[in-house]
Amino acid sequence: MRTRSKWMLLISAVFPLCLGIMSGQRVHAESVMNLAKDGRPGAVVVIGKNATPAEKHAAGELVTYVRKMSGAKLVILRDTDKALPKSPARILIGRTQATAELCNRKLVCFPSDPPESDGFIIKTVKNAGRKYLILGGSTDRGTVYAVYHLLENVFHIGLFWDGEHVPSVKNLAVPNVDIVEKPRWPLRQYIQE
Repeated sequence: MRTRSKWMLLISAVFPLCLGIMSGQRVHAESVMNLAKDGRPGAVVVIGKNATPAEKHAAGELVTYVRKMSGAKLVILRDTDKALPKSPARILIGRTQATAELCNRKLVCFPSDPPESDGFIIKTVKNAGRKYLILGGSTDRGTVYAVYHLLENVFHIGLFWDGEHVPSVKNLAVPNVDIVEKPRWPLRQYIQE
């Protein structure tokens, strides 16, 4: 009986680690960025100067669900906005100037094979004293998938056909995360004929 319980303990400790490695996801327990603290925003959402409708939608969805969870209303600003605060925490949605700079420095890279795939990244990066959460994709749809993946798999929001489950929290922090998803199929959307 003792040997069996040791094996069960070992399996329960190793199995989740194996799942994380197989899926290409690395999520660490320590929090990197506070999105909300006591109902107040701890970060600003940044979209590109020429953000597409899908990128704007993705940013809006993130703001909506952070507010539903914590009561904090994150602000969405364009990366060229003069009112962009000196906030040390920024959430970059899609293609922004800051994302391009981080790509040039090889701190982040969007999945690009095949070029039209809906792959995405969710990654926390610290650079020059500033914290970033990057949510972006190879395509605009990929960016939307990145936001929904964060909401469902990191914040544990349940999005179902018949409704949603949104946990209520006072403080909302993003852990150190590095997720790269490449879809198995070239097209993920449902097409009704």
